[in-house]
Parts: sequence; C-alpha cells; structure tokens
Amino acid sequence: MAVLVIATACGGGNSSNSGSTSKSSSSGASALLGTPNKATGTPVTIGYVNDGKSETIDLTPELQAAKAAVQYVNDYLGGLAGHPITLKTCETKQTPAGATDCGTEIVNAKVPVVLNGASGQSGTVYKAIKASGIPFVQAGSIDQDVILSKDAIVFQNGLGLILAGPAGLARDAGVKKAAILVLDLPAASGPVKAASPLFYKNANVTADIIPVPLGAADMTPQVQAAIANGDGQFNVVGQPGFCTSAIKAIRTLGFKGPVVVIQPCIDSSSASATNGGYEGVKMLTSITSDPNDNDLKVYNAVMDTYAKGAEKGGVASNGYQAVVGFVKAMSGLTGEVTPQAIVAAFRSMRETPLPLGGGITFKCDGKQVTIAPALCSTKVLEATLDANGQPTSTKLIDTADLFKIGG
Repeated sequence: MAVLVIATACGGGNSSNSGSTSKSSSSGASALLGTPNKATGTPVTIGYVNDGKSETIDLTPELQAAKAAVQYVNDYLGGLAGHPITLKTCETKQTPAGATDCGTEIVNAKVPVVLNGASGQSGTVYKAIKASGIPFVQAGSIDQDVILSKDAIVFQNGLGLILAGPAGLARDAGVKKAAILVLDLPAASGPVKAASPLFYKNANVTADIIPVPLGAADMTPQVQAAIANGDGQFNVVGQPGFCTSAIKAIRTLGFKGPVVVIQPCIDSSSASATNGGYEGVKMLTSITSDPNDNDLKVYNAVMDTYAKGAEKGGVASNGYQAVVGFVKAMSGLTGEVTPQAIVAAFRSMRETPLPLGGGITFKCDGKQVTIAPALCSTKVLEATLDANGQPTSTKLIDTADLFKIGG
C-alpha cells in the first residue's frame, strides 16, 4: 500500500479532482478526435503492465484507458510509425512475485517495449526485463531502480511533485523550515528521507520529515509538534484518508502557512471532514485539470468513444498518457520496430508537449535530470484549490534548479 501511495503520486488523482468527468456527445467527440488517419502497416505488439485489482485497490481503469488510447492512436494518429498497435497485457496482482512473472511473460513475448502508467511494482518489473534490452517506459514513477537507470524512460517528474516542487514553493514563500508528513512505512518514508535533503538544501530550506504511524486517525500531535518546532509549511504525501486527517489537524490548529499536497491526496467528498476544506491548498500534479485544455477535451472524447462508461479520473489518465506519450515520442522512428530502434528514437526526440500535461514538455535523452537520467521532464503543474478541492488557478513550474548536485 505504501509503495502504491508513492507510485500514484506521479499520476492522476481521484475522479472528483481529475477534471476529466465531463461528457461528450458522439458527434462532439468525433470532432475533437480530428481527421481519421488509420494505421495501415503491419501490426506491432507492445507490452503493457498493469497492477490490476486487489481487495482494496482497483487500478484496472489505467488499463482501460490505455486500451482506448491504442484504438485512438490506430484510428487517428497513424499508429506507431504507421504500424497499428496491439497490446500484450499482464497484471502484477500488486505483488513482487506477480511483477516478476509479468516481466518473464513479457520478455518471452518478444515485444519491443513495455509500457506502464504508474505501478507500485515498477522496480520489480524493470529488474525482470532489464537484461533483455527491452525498454521500460512509464508515465510516472519514483522507484529508485527505475529513475536512476540509464535505460528506463519516465515521462513525469515524480520527484518534482513530491519533493523538489514543495521545496521550491517553501523557498518562494520565504519559509526556512518545512514539514513533510508521510506514512511511517519504509516504502513510503524511505524514499522521502533519502532524497529530500538534496532538494530542500538547494532551496535553502530545512526539511523536517515526520513519519506518521499507519492508521493514525488524529495527526494533531504531529502537526502541533511541527508548528512548535518552527515549521512554516506542510507537505502532505499520501492518499485521501491520510491527507484528510493531516489537513484537519492543520486547520484545527490554525496554521496559516502554505500547505502542499500531491494530486491523489484530494477527495472532494472528504472536504467537509477537514474542518475548513481545501481552500488555498497547493496541489502539485502532472495531469491537467483545466476543462478548457484541449488535451483534456481530446482525452474525454477518446474515452467516450472507445471506453464509454469507464472511469476517466484517478489512475486512468496515466494509461492514456503512457500510450499517447510513447507514440508522440516515436515521431522519428523508422524501419523495423525493435527495442534498439525505440531507444534510439527516444534519445533523439525533440522536446514534445506531454499529453494531458497542461504545458509540461518532455524529452527523453537521459540529460534532463542528471541525478535521475530516466526522468524526461523537470516541470510540474501547481494548482491552487478551492474549499472543495477544485483548482481555481494553475501554473507551470520548473524544478530544474533544485536537482543540482554540489551547487
């Protein structure tokens, strides 16, 4: 569960906050999709790994959106360099053993690439396919094995969302010491403890990492201690239940400084439980929620056309972003579709708008983030929320200066 909190921090939020629940008429959807451009070449099968559904978490909407994106790509974007795409899918069952099995199955299928939106098992999948030379491409991840590698590809900058972005916001607000509230489990607090000193030091801010025990319903003691300790900002890393408890304690204690969250934190149905709602909270994301954004309109149209009735919010957008982002990055791909050709196309790609990125661009040449060569972007979106958790304004921020080493 803790691993999943970190993984989904890199992707879409809950459906109430995604901005992607609007309905499109059939004719309106067709108009948004553009001029048909069917792929006519020989079909190419690519791998897609999804964590699937457990008793507590359902991540199948990501796969549904990925499948819809494939149909859109084949019908309107000319496929992958002219080739229609089919998917070889596998579910990790949200376990390391399942992830290893998926890696083995995908390698045996001899696909030229493996895609994923976001996964709590991404490191295990990557290790299972690495020796094969098949590139592993994700919409979002902060798994250390993945983002530090020179042969994986990650479109979003999860470190920017969780750590670098909040550090930069603290600096901009004149805060000298900032608290990070995170679940007290190694898979959640471990990466935060390991990576936060770099970003906060570069921002000239002291990070106060506060692990919170699993199941803690009242975070008042932790928040009160942080305020007494001089923390001038709170960064909350978690999913709705965790964040609701944290924000309630922050509001109850009358804290007036910046509060920063990741997108999966926010659940508009829980606003009333926060003792004042989300008014003024800063949310960092890599998925736009602007209803006027053309990418979001196209996404809605794709889902209405190819996956009618399926979930559009939450993790679904990760699946769409992984597939469409991959295809757009492959504009320079020619000849036979092989792992080597795909890697070469990534390394030579131009800076490209990230689908659903709200102005974020990505370039997967391994040079965007020196300390994490798999990351393809340094930019994230900062949204200011209203009381119900809906964005009232959004701006693009660049975290590149916070990734410096020894500066």
